[in-house]
Amino acid sequence: MALIQLHGFDGSYQRLKDGWRQQCEQAGEPFEDFARGTFLVLDELALKPERRAGIFAFQHRDDLPEIVCQANCSPLPGHPDPVLRIRMVTMSPALDFAEDDTTSRYIDNLVELFYGIVQLSQSDNWPEMSAKEIKFHLRSPEDYAFFRGAVGNLAAVSRFKSVVMKGAWLYITKAT
Repeated sequence: MALIQLHGFDGSYQRLKDGWRQQCEQAGEPFEDFARGTFLVLDELALKPERRAGIFAFQHRDDLPEIVCQANCSPLPGHPDPVLRIRMVTMSPALDFAEDDTTSRYIDNLVELFYGIVQLSQSDNWPEMSAKEIKFHLRSPEDYAFFRGAVGNLAAVSRFKSVVMKGAWLYITKAT
């Protein structure tokens, strides 16, 4: 299991889209309507890569990722150092349109992505994503409920100076 970066130039992003398109078709849903706003942002990033932004997914073995997000690390007003922002967190159509209860897989993916993003913020593999602060945008009630329940426990972990929720954002400041 690993956090991976998807690119337009190597086909990894197109592989995700093709696989998710097939999942939509299997569910009888049009891919063009699935996460349209997310793919508008991700498609442009895949076509025009940026140094301090990327498309990231959490992958199990060689399986098609079940979760994807956009990450960017940039200066923000009121912050002395660049902030790693995680947006467009999207689960695969297989989870989104599943007929059985996928809550545990949804939460497992969210947890893995969260810890992958923390590692991203301190990884030598992606130095341009290095940040002391992370802002994680919550996209659904499941995200909000999970992080609301986890905030107290996360703040108690020594690697975090603070973990607070503000609206639909989870703000994380790592201990120095």
